[in-house]
Amino acid sequence: DLTFGFIAPAADDAYKIEILGGPGAAARPPYEDLPGSFNMSGWHHLGIRVDDADAAVEELKRRGVKIVSEPHDVPAMGLRVSFFADPWGNLLEVIARAGRSTRSCETGELLAV
Repeated sequence: DLTFGFIAPAADDAYKIEILGGPGAAARPPYEDLPGSFNMSGWHHLGIRVDDADAAVEELKRRGVKIVSEPHDVPAMGLRVSFFADPWGNLLEVIARAGRSTRSCETGELLAV
């Protein structure tokens, strides 16, 4: 049976993202590295704004999440970003302003959009 869940901002129910998975769902190709993902058709990833990309990635690692791309700066955009994959192979990105690393992350900050 397919199972589903919703992702929504903690303080705003104006929209939700529905995720399907479980037995019977077709597998997505695994993201082994970020550059290799750019040639796939369809939607690529969702971005989640966080205060500190490095701290968010530390928390994701602590929870056993697969990191596809370690935090890195994108100077042209003034951002620090990192990519990770969920258990179903969806690619997601944490996005922070460059130069804002505080190296701490409280539970729940990852959903603050």
